[in-house]
Amino acid sequence: QAKLLRVLETNEFRRVGGEATRRVDVRVVCATNRSLWDCVHANTFRKDLYYRIACFTIHAPPLRERL
Repeated sequence: QAKLLRVLETNEFRRVGGEATRRVDVRVVCATNRSLWDCVHANTFRKDLYYRIACFTIHAPPLRERL
């Protein structure tokens, strides 16, 4: 989680075993079957990363509820 947060904040990363830092311009789409907010409260997910990725939330009900 810390490495992903660093990439999202700085737009830079270093390859495994690499020496050069590379710049990136990316968009991240995340999906989960758990409530990340509950994970934040249980201290199993970083709060700062949660606020970075939870800026636009789409709730998609299970397929069995959409039919």
